[in-house]
Amino acid sequence: MGISGQYAESKGVYGYGNGAETYGGYFESPNIAVKGKIIGNNLEYGTAGYFETPAKYGRGVNGVATSTDPNGETYGGRFEGKAGYGGGLLAYATGANGKAIYANGAGENSYGVYAFSLGSNGIGVYGGTSQLTPTAGQNAIGVKAANKGGGIALLVDDVMKLNPRSSAPSNPSAGMIYFNGTDKKAYCYDGTAWKALW
Repeated sequence: MGISGQYAESKGVYGYGNGAETYGGYFESPNIAVKGKIIGNNLEYGTAGYFETPAKYGRGVNGVATSTDPNGETYGGRFEGKAGYGGGLLAYATGANGKAIYANGAGENSYGVYAFSLGSNGIGVYGGTSQLTPTAGQNAIGVKAANKGGGIALLVDDVMKLNPRSSAPSNPSAGMIYFNGTDKKAYCYDGTAWKALW
């Protein structure tokens, strides 16, 4: 079956569920329940699937992995990009205390977020500052403990590497650490000066 919306703001399919536990649209398949594809000449921008909810605790996309196969890999949500900057997921939160991505791993040995890269220069998680309104000291990736009573905010279960720098970072703030590739020493900024750690 083919269904099309041919005019601006038209809807190829429109579903509305008004009661409790009702669905505007419900799709089920043993393979792929919903698959979207952008067609047309201008392929620079497009959205294969767009989900929006105005509810306070609503979810734009809610996925649950229900397989019990201990040797299988199921995904509550999987987003994939294959070329250039076609990254799998772009998410943003505009409200106070909003979470662009919220992930919870509840089972034993589960992961709130599991990320990896197969590329030769790939990075499992990459964070960058805003190119439009950068601010001094802005974190590329910020880690904040929910409980500040002495709990571990960041645990590295292997080797952590600081890429060597030829000079100290500019505009430092207290607590920053870097490794100097010239004298082979690590330094920490105490709020006034850089102090060698050994």
